[in-house]
Amino acid sequence: TLAIVCVGTPSAPDGSHNMSFVAEVSHQIADLIGPTRTTTLTVVFRSTMRPGTIEDLVLPIFESTLNGRIDLIEVVYNPEFLRESVAIEDFFNPPKIVIGTRDGERCTVLDELNANIAVPVFYTTYRTAEMTKFVDNSFHAV
Repeated sequence: TLAIVCVGTPSAPDGSHNMSFVAEVSHQIADLIGPTRTTTLTVVFRSTMRPGTIEDLVLPIFESTLNGRIDLIEVVYNPEFLRESVAIEDFFNPPKIVIGTRDGERCTVLDELNANIAVPVFYTTYRTAEMTKFVDNSFHAV
């Protein structure tokens, strides 16, 4: 089973990002999963997140709400790389696929989802994937 999360992370004047929507949807998903779930739910976050958000915000929410049953979910960070002027083209023809997992290992659910997309796929840790998204955004802002 797969849940894909795309929520706003609006920027403040100081450049920081508001993570309240990420936190709220994490709580909502964790509440819906419940500790009696029998199959793993893959939760894929696509929004821009500052490095450390998955480990310092998202995972603790799931761990707390699921009473430590983190085995009930597989959290993945798979940022989208869309430029404003050509977002639709970028969606259908992404330049790359970056997938952040807890240990940088493959996610079979996303392998299946992306099977027909012929671009480089990079598996890495959460923080590296989050940083990659920030660097990409910075590059395109210039």
